[in-house]
Amino acid sequence: MYAGFSRVDITPPVASQTDMYVPILGWANERGKLVDAVRDPLYAKGLALSDGQRRAVLVVCDSLGDHVGYSMPARRLIEERTGLQPDEIIILATHAHATPETCDIGDRPVDPRWVAEMSERIARCAVQAVENSQPSRLRLIRREVPGLNANRRRPDRPCDREMFVLLAEDPTGRPLGALVAFAAHPTTVQVHPFYSADYVGHAMGVIESAMGGDFVSVFANGCCGDIRPEAPENESGLVQQGQVVGEAGLELIHAIADGEGEPIDSTLRTAARNATVHRQPLPPLTALLAERERIVEALGGDLSIPDRWPDGLRSDLWYLDEKIALARGPASWSVPIRGMAAGVMRLVALPCEPLARVGAYIQSKASGPKPLVVGYADPMLGYVGMQADYDEGGYESIPARWARLGPGSGEAITAVALEVLEELNRG
Repeated sequence: MYAGFSRVDITPPVASQTDMYVPILGWANERGKLVDAVRDPLYAKGLALSDGQRRAVLVVCDSLGDHVGYSMPARRLIEERTGLQPDEIIILATHAHATPETCDIGDRPVDPRWVAEMSERIARCAVQAVENSQPSRLRLIRREVPGLNANRRRPDRPCDREMFVLLAEDPTGRPLGALVAFAAHPTTVQVHPFYSADYVGHAMGVIESAMGGDFVSVFANGCCGDIRPEAPENESGLVQQGQVVGEAGLELIHAIADGEGEPIDSTLRTAARNATVHRQPLPPLTALLAERERIVEALGGDLSIPDRWPDGLRSDLWYLDEKIALARGPASWSVPIRGMAAGVMRLVALPCEPLARVGAYIQSKASGPKPLVVGYADPMLGYVGMQADYDEGGYESIPARWARLGPGSGEAITAVALEVLEELNRG
């Protein structure tokens, strides 16, 4: 096998140094706020694989996810510059919440100049990973790492506590890089007034610093839609969570170096199929607009949102505006589910923010080796769960731009994901 790694800085310019509008995620009363500080840099990191015949590249960005259109231009550039086919390219986001608001859940779109720059940098990352490819020995290991995450809704809901590490070494045993996957929301410093890769950036820094040289550690987030980190929501929590996740990843890397794990030395395969998913059920747009007029009149025309989470009529207006935004958009989407396999490795990437039940269902029904199920692939359509998640309710199932997909979408996505995995198993 051949493997190559790369790292490209994708930190946007801060507000005082540009006229571009690059907002970060904000609470209800802060949407669209700009950033004038960088706590730690944001990166796109690439992993290119080849068996000598077939190739694939995985790029993971410190980003909320892409619903503003940076991925498709990046794909075209990657295809043009490397000759890779569409199903050989997987672009993911870490979903760090102190990054630009690229999920299209605000009322003003991110500057198209920055979107174009993101596309270019992602493509550059992929090209560099391909160019850096060299003969490699690959081994993977997966292990439970309790105490690092929890279901934020209910303790009896599913929570994937398994960490996955794929390590690449050159023929002499020198470590080149690793893919580390784990499920936990990067929310320790969400909506802070600075750019940050959250605990993910700290964790990967712990690994890269310990491994030394040009070692690159790529992080892929699992089905963490309802999974929180076991750390406070502040900068000390970022360091705490990053340290323990990084140390857990390092422990698995050292275990592989000591001979544990399974070798990846057979044919590389990729596959992609489309799933059709539907928007949340909504009343007619005319009815929603009439209700809005009634609420605005009751508020005396004052549309301000003074609180992080408004209540009363202001809360009604906030969520009603979300429904109106959805009603003005598409009623359904056809989205790709992409997969990659080599040896006992199976990876399937979902274009959404999957709740834990989604990943658990795919893993329970998949034939062949247990798959790694990751989220935040392009295009990122927001939260999705299984029917039980919608029945139980909660923030992740409220009709809004962060939860565009309605009941049945989880079942549609998991069905196609299982088809992709079956195709990978057949080779």
